[in-house]
Amino acid sequence: MKPETQEEKLNRIRKERQDAGVIEAFAPNIDIENIKPFNIVDMFKMDFPPVKHIVEPCIDEDTINIVHAKRGVGKTYFCMSLAYAIATGQDFLKWKIKNSYPTLYLDGEMMPIKITNRFKNIINTFPNDPESVPLYILPKTYYRDVNIKITNIEIQNLIMDFIRENKIKVLVVDNISSLTNGIVENEAIAWEEYLDWEVKVRNMGVTVIRVMHSGKGKEASIRGSSKTEDGADSIMKLVDLNPDDDMSDEARYLRFKLIFTKAREFFGEEARPFEAHMINNKYGEPNWIVKDPSQTKEEMIAQLFKEGYDRKSIMDLADVTKGYLSKIEKKLNSSKIVI
Repeated sequence: MKPETQEEKLNRIRKERQDAGVIEAFAPNIDIENIKPFNIVDMFKMDFPPVKHIVEPCIDEDTINIVHAKRGVGKTYFCMSLAYAIATGQDFLKWKIKNSYPTLYLDGEMMPIKITNRFKNIINTFPNDPESVPLYILPKTYYRDVNIKITNIEIQNLIMDFIRENKIKVLVVDNISSLTNGIVENEAIAWEEYLDWEVKVRNMGVTVIRVMHSGKGKEASIRGSSKTEDGADSIMKLVDLNPDDDMSDEARYLRFKLIFTKAREFFGEEARPFEAHMINNKYGEPNWIVKDPSQTKEEMIAQLFKEGYDRKSIMDLADVTKGYLSKIEKKLNSSKIVI
């Protein structure tokens, strides 16, 4: 007997799952007669709701967005921080967040105690600590007797029910590999079940932030099939700025360059790459520092002194020697920029 090709195998598995009632028919019963193309002049006259930013300018309402990075760069810490900022309506990095949005965070890897501890640290990086935070966590590892796999129709329906009941506006899926375990990542056809469901969630008025792994190589794109990128409105790539690729996770601290590899509705200055560093200030409190590529070293050093960072941290963040830092410090003190 001729062996099955990969595509034949995937088609057979999908049919078996459909026959077993595991896969939902995503297309509802519709009246085909009501579907028709619009003349562009007629579309100009239609009253569409305006585009609304959740995170200005890069994440809009009712969109699909991707964050990807290699292991150990800090994509989960970044996405948890972003989720907390969205849920509490606080600015994050260089972005404006004007309102609070109920947010559901699906975590597929970390133990509940580690998730809790990490969010306790994240809260300290924000100026406000509201009593009520509409941020909900679904930790896969908490439910040891259940495989929380978001290609399973029962899990999908459970999540959608929770979205409706709690008026969720933002869904973070961290990460897609651990929450769709067993999927053949390099095969476009294997992603149909998840991607169809993701569109269905977006059509409920929910913004999706999907966390993914980068592939191998220095200029790596998203791991797996490029089909996963097709429906995304924005794609953020985090590039590690730690000097040693073999450095242990414990020895690293968060510092990465954020690059938009896809940006549908923003461009120019708004889409420029920037660096983000997580470091403790002189009070021992964790804080994000954003390095603007257009900022001079002298301007950055002045900013860091004003924000209370010690000389060692400033040397690292500004990438300057001890002698150069002393020279700039004297200049700033003489001009009374730093008191």
